[in-house]
Amino acid sequence: MRQSVEGSTIILVAHDVDEAAFLADRIVVFMRRPARILAEVGFRARLGAEGTLELRGGTDFFALRNELLALVRSTADAEEGGA
Repeated sequence: MRQSVEGSTIILVAHDVDEAAFLADRIVVFMRRPARILAEVGFRARLGAEGTLELRGGTDFFALRNELLALVRSTADAEEGGA
């Protein structure tokens, strides 16, 4: 028997940007300390509902992945500057 997860929310904590971008509908980037939301990126809203391997190799995915990496790097830069 298979149970439906439609309408459910699943939270995945990932440290791999490519994995997060490929699996997520939305990605929330947090500041380190104190923990605050820096940004929320809606991947599925911008790339479409279907997460395929072809999507992962596309230029739109690559651009959003780079946007996410820039956000993550900005948190590291801000922390190094404040230390």
